[in-house]
Amino acid sequence: MSPGTGCGISTGSFIRGREVRRSQTATVILGSTGKINFTHMKNILTSLLSVALFTSSCTCPQRCSSDPNVMVHARAVELLKHLNENPDLLHYDITPAVYELVSLGRPALRYGVLEALLSPDYDTRQRAENVVDRIVLTELGYFDTHRPLAERQWADEQAKKIWLANGNYDCGAPEELRRASYEKWVLWLRRTDPNLH
Repeated sequence: MSPGTGCGISTGSFIRGREVRRSQTATVILGSTGKINFTHMKNILTSLLSVALFTSSCTCPQRCSSDPNVMVHARAVELLKHLNENPDLLHYDITPAVYELVSLGRPALRYGVLEALLSPDYDTRQRAENVVDRIVLTELGYFDTHRPLAERQWADEQAKKIWLANGNYDCGAPEELRRASYEKWVLWLRRTDPNLH
């Protein structure tokens, strides 16, 4: 944990997730010409605001724990609140929260995405389905464009097998079928996630 903070977040500035020392901040903002670089300043302020909003929304007893699981849990819960905001105009089941939940990986499944499969709201179910699908595909390496095509095709086939084995979830299916599939996904997560043992 960094001195002066209760959340393990350094008091240095952040640029897109990378810490920079205070002495470097002036160079980043002013640049080599000594003029203010407003683009970099905006990035720094946006990053600082994200950290501030995240830590201020924490309700744990220590204000914000340095435990990564607590932080990921809080982040997943927050993202789920915004799951249906700002959908992609060409891909309605994609939102910024979908991408961020996928980047969290399995913790997103543990901390609410699977439960969202049971939502009474169709859009929420559709986006949660997309998150589950993309997490499985990511784990199998499907989105790694540096892999040979044959390996990516194998990953796609394996993901389809996992999907079928877990009840072939469909956000538009009747509730009893969705619930049956949800229960299979919960069992699959317990069986395959080492962090749950």
